[in-house]
Amino acid sequence: KGVTLWNLASQQSVGHLPKAATVQSMAFTPDGKNLVVGYWQGDLLVWDLAGHRVLTNLAGHTGRVWDMAFSPDGSILATASSDQTVRLWDVGSWQTKSILRGHGDEVWGVRFTPDGQTLVTGSKDETIMLWPVHPERPAALIQGVGSAPLISQDSSMLVAKDARGRVSLWDTATGQPTLLSERPAEPLALYDGAKSLITLERVGTLAFWDTRSHSVRSQTTLQASGEINGTVLSHDTKTLATWSGRQLRFWNVDDSQALADFDADVRNFAFSPDKKQFVTVNNLSLTAVVWDRISGQKIAQLIGHKMFIASMAFAPDGNTLITGGQDGLIIVWDIREQRARVKLIGHEGGVVELAVSPDGKTLASSSTRTVKLWHLPTFREIASFTLENEPPYYLAFSPDSRMFVMGGGKGPLHVLRAPSFEEITAAEAKEKVESKQP
Repeated sequence: KGVTLWNLASQQSVGHLPKAATVQSMAFTPDGKNLVVGYWQGDLLVWDLAGHRVLTNLAGHTGRVWDMAFSPDGSILATASSDQTVRLWDVGSWQTKSILRGHGDEVWGVRFTPDGQTLVTGSKDETIMLWPVHPERPAALIQGVGSAPLISQDSSMLVAKDARGRVSLWDTATGQPTLLSERPAEPLALYDGAKSLITLERVGTLAFWDTRSHSVRSQTTLQASGEINGTVLSHDTKTLATWSGRQLRFWNVDDSQALADFDADVRNFAFSPDKKQFVTVNNLSLTAVVWDRISGQKIAQLIGHKMFIASMAFAPDGNTLITGGQDGLIIVWDIREQRARVKLIGHEGGVVELAVSPDGKTLASSSTRTVKLWHLPTFREIASFTLENEPPYYLAFSPDSRMFVMGGGKGPLHVLRAPSFEEITAAEAKEKVESKQP
């Protein structure tokens, strides 16, 4: 038993690495000098190919090593095991860098994305998970975020509330925040190439900021009756919805004038991309109500959840609404036909947050300790992340859909490159081909 080395040109054996154990997986180091071999019993040996001797035994896995892969730069080895973990090893020292836990069964495959920033793992539990390879890097980890962030077009800046409710700017390269104001406020929108920011205080003061000078260009006050409990800004940043008690009011952002009032008990609210419609969910309601904003009439009631609706989001086409319930279901609705297209199942707890990428291809959802990514055109789950901290979790995509942000609340905010569906399927296809090779 063991591993036999062959010269491909001459088709002759050039060496043998003896070990009385069944070989399960192997990979050459990028420089071609060493071979890492995983065995059925869980041993993981690094062989020196010149001397045909063992350099080191990588101890840690307690089950067979099904698969392994080196990062594109050759600095990290990832190994997948039947012990339900993935280990990352530093190739320079051959020491464990981190242990990735989250799969509910044996981990069968590992692959790095081409940029080396994300690891894709596949398991017998029928899930694929994506992991940040360098979560310790400042660009991938932001501390102290207290609300869902706004992301600049180039992903260099995040805007959100801090733990005390104050609006701050975070540099994603350094992870350092810059406080804009001591007064608590809600960040509503970044626009004009992230040079401008709109914030709203609970007393109704709208402020228009220059994010470069960190100064207020102008401000105005909404003549609201009482404290504002919730706000949503339209996609074009021209119309603001606020609610307090049973009063839902729309405002013109340019002149702070009220446009219309509705009698509605609002817990969750969403504008359609064209602002012609909006959706409300009452407190602890199982129903999402679709309204025509111009006529003020209810045009649909979407009923399908068994427990109250906790989150919702529109897709860019304006006809697709996604709702997440405390029952763990995600329902994708066709508003014109007033029917559920599909119910997405996978979360074990209530779906408390949803976000759709601006290109409409990816849906992000979160429940307790879990964030999932779904490919909307096919309604397929393409990735799952396990977070260590308790909720709340915040989800957001960059305007170009290339960056994805998750986490926050009681833990760090992770800034990741959002993997495309094509990258996921390519990694799966490669894994299937390689698994069939002798």
